[in-house]
Amino acid sequence: MRKKLTVLLVCLLIVALAAPGAFALRDQYDEEIEYITPMDLEFELEMSEIGEDIVVIDVRTEDEFQAGHIPGSVRVDGALLGLRIDDHADEDTKVVITCLGGGRAIFSTKLVQDLGYDVYNLEGGFRAWAQEGYPVQTDHGIFTLEEWE
Repeated sequence: MRKKLTVLLVCLLIVALAAPGAFALRDQYDEEIEYITPMDLEFELEMSEIGEDIVVIDVRTEDEFQAGHIPGSVRVDGALLGLRIDDHADEDTKVVITCLGGGRAIFSTKLVQDLGYDVYNLEGGFRAWAQEGYPVQTDHGIFTLEEWE
């Protein structure tokens, strides 16, 4: 798992370095979007009807998602999110977008924001969610990282 994650991160770094201005664009978007902390998201999920009042969209790869994700979240390829957002949210739904560390989700959050949705990027991404002890869902059930180790 760790090896796959390392390979993925190296590939993403190569792609980012190959695209001039990608970091500048990411920094610009970072200033234009809103964030939600893992603690605030957990509170919102407890108080809301997931899928109706709030939807968590994970833009990581299928393998990353299957390895662990926020319970109730849906995986949508970031490249297809603009086409598929209507399948998961309407104008009254709060949308939270996550990836592993928050970086990839910046672009998706900006896209969904530009489409007129109430959207937030999960601060620190799924990694922060899991490290702060919130529940993680896999094919084996729902648990915290503490319970997993």
